[in-house]
Amino acid sequence: MRACVDYARSINARCLWLETQNINYPAIQFYLKQGFEWCGLDTELYDPDQVLAGECALYFSRQLD
Repeated sequence: MRACVDYARSINARCLWLETQNINYPAIQFYLKQGFEWCGLDTELYDPDQVLAGECALYFSRQLD
């Protein structure tokens, strides 16, 4: 994560964005601990024939200094 933040800062990015599934609790907790904030969801991103019922995409962002 540190390498991603360092690279983003080196190219003057304003923030980082990421996506994970709402059922991936360990990833969600990791991102929150890394300073990301939940900023949206998409209930149509995944193919309904290949996902678990209720699975959707969660988006997180982290502002850079």
